[in-house]
Amino acid sequence: GDFGEHLLPRLISGGTVRTEPLAGYWRDLGRPGAYLEGHRDLIAGKVDVFDHTDYPVISHWDDRTSARLRTGCHVEDSLVSPGADVAGEVVRSVIGPGVVVEKGARVEDSVLFADCRVERGALVSTTVADDRSVFARDSVVGELPSSRVVRDEEVTLVGRDSVVARGRHVGAGARLEPGTTA
Repeated sequence: GDFGEHLLPRLISGGTVRTEPLAGYWRDLGRPGAYLEGHRDLIAGKVDVFDHTDYPVISHWDDRTSARLRTGCHVEDSLVSPGADVAGEVVRSVIGPGVVVEKGARVEDSVLFADCRVERGALVSTTVADDRSVFARDSVVGELPSSRVVRDEEVTLVGRDSVVARGRHVGAGARLEPGTTA
């Protein structure tokens, strides 16, 4: 359950409820497919989080160096955070702070949180990976969705501190609990 399933019905049944419409972007991001779609909207420029004087994003960021895009890398329609080091390919993805994408690795249609590592020859597709996940050499994780709109069961979720071992294949829609070695 979530906010719309439990809290709102209880508030409505218990008394007077008022709405306050807000202008701008809104999306329920509580499911894997919707979460990835929200990041796709961010990449496409449908969400303007970088130039909001009325509602600025106020958050503490660890001090990191600038992102490093190495000679020969390929970055397309993506956001790359400070401290990231990209030598491979990143397509339609959001790369968190400190993420390393080695030469010969590919990340596509994915969101990688802080300090993940994608080693040479690894392929990560339609995946949301939590902090410090490792995709070892020649591993394959997820696959591109069958249509433009991604379904929850097509998004691979990788928990914090998980490792996908060398040469392993983790199918689309898999769920790796935090600390898993697959």
